[in-house]
Amino acid sequence: MGLPIWLWRRRAVIHSPLLPHACAEALSRDIDGTLTLFGKKPVIGHVDPRGGSLRKRIHYRNDLRTTMSLTIESSGGGSRIVARSFMSVYATVFMVFWFGMVSLVPLAALAAGSVEAALLSIPGFMLAFGIGLVVFGRWLARDEHDFLLAFIRNQELAISVQARLAMLAASLLAAWALWRLLAPGRLMHERAVDIEPSTRRRALRVGLPF
Repeated sequence: MGLPIWLWRRRAVIHSPLLPHACAEALSRDIDGTLTLFGKKPVIGHVDPRGGSLRKRIHYRNDLRTTMSLTIESSGGGSRIVARSFMSVYATVFMVFWFGMVSLVPLAALAAGSVEAALLSIPGFMLAFGIGLVVFGRWLARDEHDFLLAFIRNQELAISVQARLAMLAASLLAAWALWRLLAPGRLMHERAVDIEPSTRRRALRVGLPF
């Protein structure tokens, strides 16, 4: 059985009907900037039409939390969003440095011909501690990739709902305008003393229900 997926870098591709500028605007509405001190929005980061970076807001410190980087590209009248997530570059560099330094001590001892248990136990303990720290930190962040993906998709859903509401409002406005056009004296003409429907009014009466 392999290692849990939350220990590794993850990647997902999302296709959006929105153009890159619209994607960036939709996502930015519910994101606190990285320098915001007392924000309450669920996601921290920044997004522009080319991409950005997102993190889930948590109320405790975890330097091994998930950072999601976004690349936004135009695609077929919409956008293609590539999301990649793992722990931050700074945490990755620090842990590589940590494991590298800890590994040098036993290697130096072996090269010098000293294999005393007391000398090897300290770096062994530090190595085990580092591995445990990474596993625990990534376990705490195990749901953050899925959370951020759901955040991106929910913003698209909100925009889609707004677009449908706008279309409904436009349809109602058009229907009201047509009914106004059907009022006597607008698309009507008079013959003697009676008002009879014009050909255009008859066509509108037939077409309006559709």
